[in-house]
Amino acid sequence: MLEVKFEVFLMSEDEKKQAVEAHAAKKWSGMKVASHGELFDLSKLPCLIAVSDGEVLGYCYYHFSGDTEIELIAMETIQRGRGAASLLIKAIISIAKKNGCRRLFLTVTNDNTEAMSFYQHKGFIMCGLRIGEVAASRKLKPGIPLVGYNEIPILHEVEFEMRF
Repeated sequence: MLEVKFEVFLMSEDEKKQAVEAHAAKKWSGMKVASHGELFDLSKLPCLIAVSDGEVLGYCYYHFSGDTEIELIAMETIQRGRGAASLLIKAIISIAKKNGCRRLFLTVTNDNTEAMSFYQHKGFIMCGLRIGEVAASRKLKPGIPLVGYNEIPILHEVEFEMRF
């Protein structure tokens, strides 16, 4: 079994910054992510990374939403199939619980069926469907593609949550 070590850091505090930021900027066409009517600057958010033998396997950005919630803003695995995403989820759940959060939530777009399956498998429940919400997100970030995975039009946002 692959042993993955986690480090929590703000992007300005670690030498892995360049590799993670470069990957994130390519993945999301810049360091800003739009979701549920808000624009998030990833470079200003805490980032949890999965590292094995000095190699970054995946990362996620999050923020605290009020006193009792934590939102997973963006997650990506650089090398799929090595367990990084599962370990990142375990780590963010731990952070949420240690900070007294009662809810961890995230948003995916309707085209990202692989992510929807993954999060449900990890115990998240679908708790919201925002029909047409991606149009509002495109006003904040015009670079959001019109078509996503499997040639599915990107139109809606789907919210998942885990309560503690």
